[in-house]
Amino acid sequence: MDNLRKRDSAEVAFLMGMVEEAVQTRLLRPEHRWRLHVAGRTDLLLDSTRDILTAAVAATAGRIDGPELTVAIGYDGRPEPDLVIRTSGERRLSGFLLWQSVQSELYFCDVYWPGFGQADFLRALRAFSHRRRAPAVR
Repeated sequence: MDNLRKRDSAEVAFLMGMVEEAVQTRLLRPEHRWRLHVAGRTDLLLDSTRDILTAAVAATAGRIDGPELTVAIGYDGRPEPDLVIRTSGERRLSGFLLWQSVQSELYFCDVYWPGFGQADFLRALRAFSHRRRAPAVR
């Protein structure tokens, strides 16, 4: 939510446009098996972004055999993810999910978000599957 509040409206519009395009051009393709979830306050998003995310969640709800993807956007809540993927080559969380990611596995990749594709996601899942995790204390 900090990014939505503090960034210039043109930059927020650009970033939301990237999210919209990624959802529309990748997740909604019939050949993809992703089931989309959204974590965050969609009421704070641009109407177009909120509408696209809401439609994508509904459109992918029946995809019960594939991987699940949670997009955290407009977020300040407390889901407890098993894996946090940080794109862009940064090796920090930048205040994102700090408290929530205490027990999470972290995966860093050099690909920027708009270019983050299925192969990158599968690499993250493969790396995650090779890690030995102690049971989380919640």
